[in-house]
Amino acid sequence: MAQQNDDRPGVSDEEWARFMEQAAAGPGEAPKEPSARARMVTERLRREQGREPAGWRTGPAWQDMPGGRGKAKRRIKATLAVVFIAGLALVAVRPELVIDRLTGKADAREAAKVPLGSETARPTAPPGAAFPDQPTLQEPFRGSPAAQ
Repeated sequence: MAQQNDDRPGVSDEEWARFMEQAAAGPGEAPKEPSARARMVTERLRREQGREPAGWRTGPAWQDMPGGRGKAKRRIKATLAVVFIAGLALVAVRPELVIDRLTGKADAREAAKVPLGSETARPTAPPGAAFPDQPTLQEPFRGSPAAQ
């Protein structure tokens, strides 16, 4: 406690007793600081009342203005991201599409493909018995170990 010049305490006994009663009673009516939102609203109202001159900072951002490039750039970026993710998914499902192109196997596959001969006339009967061990309806187990 602070001492006065005549060696008496700076706070009277009555004030000290009242202080101790308030402290024992718990938190009283302490001043409360306004929330951040309340401060922002107060500041906005001050500006609207003309206390702060309108300047270039008070207008809308150029990205939000009609015809601004912000939305178009976001759409392009989103489209490119979707295409990129789809490409990654395709490579994850069929990695041979990329690996064969890098190793040259795709060219070998293309060269190995032989064009099929075209038919000269429409077939009128079923194909002949080219494979004698082929099962039929009368002998379903022909050519298999089950026939023995």
